[in-house]
Amino acid sequence: MTVPFPYDNRYGIWYRGAGSSTPTTNVTIADNYVHMNGRVGVIWASSDGLGAAAVRGGGAALQGSGVAVVRNHVETLGDTTCWSVDGVHLAHGSTTNENRGYNQQGAGSFVAENTGAVRRQATPDGCKPGSYRTVDGEGILQQIQDGATAERNIWDRNDLRASEYGPIVLYALHAVLDMTITNNFAGGQANKLSSPVGVVNGGSTPANGTGISNLHCSGNEPVAKCSH
Repeated sequence: MTVPFPYDNRYGIWYRGAGSSTPTTNVTIADNYVHMNGRVGVIWASSDGLGAAAVRGGGAALQGSGVAVVRNHVETLGDTTCWSVDGVHLAHGSTTNENRGYNQQGAGSFVAENTGAVRRQATPDGCKPGSYRTVDGEGILQQIQDGATAERNIWDRNDLRASEYGPIVLYALHAVLDMTITNNFAGGQANKLSSPVGVVNGGSTPANGTGISNLHCSGNEPVAKCSH
């Protein structure tokens, strides 16, 4: 399926989920092509119904049993102008912060074999393209606004090398628990494929850093940051 949303205030594909206490079962977002203009290509909320009990109990947690996001492609055309992200007002500054490929919320996601070519655009200066470029955004992201803890997710074989930057990151979280990040390629074309993979600290990160437990990383390029 091809999902174009060129000039209005919508995400390409948005699965909201049924709430953190209700398991998300039999939900797969697969084989879509999403052509974006300054917003998120695919955003979803996953719940595996386990809460934090599996972590507190110390047992091995089942990973990736919630929403599956597989074999999608998100693209933002470069060397173009993002005139508006809401169809009403001209795009400017922070209104373009959601120029990203994939946005994860909740717990238990299985995210595999997705690709992206997420590029920046010019924003308008009156009726002509201006010099300010849209915020690059990320290739794949879970951030503090999407839950302070990333739990029981699998990120495997995703490729953002065609993006301008395309990092694959868990940003500014309080904790990462029982998660696997393997065989992913971050972007990008603007920085010689050196965007980060893994845990990235930011303004909401606790003073002693993101707590990490049972995070397995291997085969990523660049090498993923998966420890303090």
